[in-house]
Amino acid sequence: MPCLQRQPSMEWKKPFTESVAAFKARKYGKALKLLDQALERGGSQQYIVYDSRAAAHEKLGNTKEALLDIKKTIQLAPNRWQSYARAARLFRQVSMWEKALSMVDIALKKIPSNSDSDSPHRAELVILKEELVNSQKQSICHLAKLPVELLMEMFTLLVGEDFINVLLLSRICQHWRRITLNNPSFWDTLVLSKRRPGLKSLWWLQRSRGKIRELRLRASLNGSGWSFEDLKALRWEYLRICHVEDMDIVAQLKKLSKLHVLSQLEEYSLQDTALGDSWRPLVDLGPLLQRLRLENVRTNLADVPAHITSLTSLTLCNTSNQHHDCLYSVIASNPLLEHLTIDNIQFTTWEQNPPLTLSHLTSLELLRHSQMAFETIKLLSLPRLRNVVLQLCGAHAELFVKLFVDREYKELVEFTSEGNIVRASLFLQLLANNPSLESLTIKRTPGVAEPVLKALASPELCPNLHHLDLSYCPDVQTGPLLDLIKSRNPVITPSVPDNSSSSNTIATGSSSGRPPPSNRTESEASTQSSPLPAISAAAALVAPIERIKSLTVNGCPKVEPEFIPWFQKRVEKFSCKYSTKAEAAWKR
Repeated sequence: MPCLQRQPSMEWKKPFTESVAAFKARKYGKALKLLDQALERGGSQQYIVYDSRAAAHEKLGNTKEALLDIKKTIQLAPNRWQSYARAARLFRQVSMWEKALSMVDIALKKIPSNSDSDSPHRAELVILKEELVNSQKQSICHLAKLPVELLMEMFTLLVGEDFINVLLLSRICQHWRRITLNNPSFWDTLVLSKRRPGLKSLWWLQRSRGKIRELRLRASLNGSGWSFEDLKALRWEYLRICHVEDMDIVAQLKKLSKLHVLSQLEEYSLQDTALGDSWRPLVDLGPLLQRLRLENVRTNLADVPAHITSLTSLTLCNTSNQHHDCLYSVIASNPLLEHLTIDNIQFTTWEQNPPLTLSHLTSLELLRHSQMAFETIKLLSLPRLRNVVLQLCGAHAELFVKLFVDREYKELVEFTSEGNIVRASLFLQLLANNPSLESLTIKRTPGVAEPVLKALASPELCPNLHHLDLSYCPDVQTGPLLDLIKSRNPVITPSVPDNSSSSNTIATGSSSGRPPPSNRTESEASTQSSPLPAISAAAALVAPIERIKSLTVNGCPKVEPEFIPWFQKRVEKFSCKYSTKAEAAWKR
């Protein structure tokens, strides 16, 4: 009888011994099967069987099963430090840092402090603990610990820059997703195009709770099967900004008995819409309107209500058959205008009107203009003008530039000229009148870039200039560009007392004071870019000059490619892309 009682308890040893051999041979699957047999044959009370099976599961990546086995091991042999060490490693694999650290601390307590044989194991556990602490620090999401109110302020700034950021924020983590989905203000901009407009309308209206502040309807909506019926849940009283492309928004609002919505808008934009002379999309606008944009729209400015007197931005593009006195009336009725864009307006009649002062206007964009358009601008006095864009005005651009020179506008900050014909002398006079100019763009304007570059090489002209774009100007050459950067972007060498003959100077190129060699002869290089006199660091601080931070000369074939690295080292943002791939390949 005693032998019969002991025999079943010893049957587990044979499969266990075989499992150890399989484990050493890296046959972990076979080892697991043998360990299961060992448990079935009386090894359920042997901690070493569970510990071995935990090791096999760990090797196979079965972390959950390994943790269950190591838990049983600790229950059977609570004083073995090895079990706690294995548990710490397993918890580390699933990023459960607190439990892993707790297991390490227990293991350290279980190791005898006076045992020399266990000292290496203690050192290993100490290293493991340090690694766990570092991993825990790296894994902590500090943003998640910020107050929700502060996160909402951050998200509001990001969504304000680009409404599409709300989708990105909602996909970062569950915490951020909860914040974005539970705040309707993040979803108050709805843009509908041909891509799933019905489903997008449903999602946005649910998440915003119907409080859409900005609605944009793209032209691609036509033919997509979408209709205004999908906006039933929209609470129209919250709408303030409406952009519509190729759609009769007036007719749709009439069907919904919501035509009064137009009277509460602060921003209204119509694009690519021509529905006949009887179509009048402006008559229902209200006094709250601040920004109006009409692009490729066949309508009459006479329909702009007289009570609209708070416009700060007016953009008119390709609106033909306009009466001059109607445009003048709209401008005169809105003295708070800050931005005015007039693009290719054709007038049918012209009437002489008195001069008009727009004391708040800071930005003026004039595109594709005629003599009659110039007569309109000539009536305006703009004492606070800061930003000017002249584009595709041809020979009429010279009239505008001369007007700016004669009016002595002296506070321009940005000036852009593209596709115009203007005398270089007028440009130079304009630059001389505006010392506060920070950004200058001259594109596709022949005969102007070279004299402008030579003049700007003198830092006294436009000392605040930091952005320069001369793209597609055929007269841009390497020499004047070198002189410009040498004078405005010097490399200052600190002054150090030296009794030798060489003095400390501002480096203007390589260590020899010149840019890298090119295919040109030395005499040719010197005629186009003579080295500047040496200037000490102290002297450079007397008259601070803004450095050129951005220089663009795309499409300028006379800029020699071997000098591009020299410019890239001295200008924060330098771009020189040749006009065609064939020319670029030939140059390089």
